[in-house]
Amino acid sequence: MIENKIFWCIVNLIATTIEELVLLRMFDIYSKRKRQNLTIYLLLLIPIMTVQIFDFYGVDSNIKFLIVLIIDFIYCMYCYDNKIFKTILISGLYWMISMGIDLLVFSVVNAFNLNSNATDIMNSTLYRL
Repeated sequence: MIENKIFWCIVNLIATTIEELVLLRMFDIYSKRKRQNLTIYLLLLIPIMTVQIFDFYGVDSNIKFLIVLIIDFIYCMYCYDNKIFKTILISGLYWMISMGIDLLVFSVVNAFNLNSNATDIMNSTLYRL
């Protein structure tokens, strides 16, 4: 099951949805909405589906991250009443925390794995899961 492509699509969809909902929650805490809930949640599908399409076509993760970061920035400027600096600050802080957590998880997986080759760990299904 872990080698099944559909399984990984579902895992990536869930992970992306959680990431976008947490970002949305951060903006809800620190910003005032200027759109209705339905609009905000429907537009949230744009970055989620973009990630899924990029994963399907195998787009490089750095390019995918940059494009999703830009989409999230435009989304937050459209849906929330913020200045550009505040939007950059909140989304940048969120993505730095997210990357820090990814690095922490990778370090934990690497510590429990007796193999010292980090490339093998990054390509393994255990780290992805």
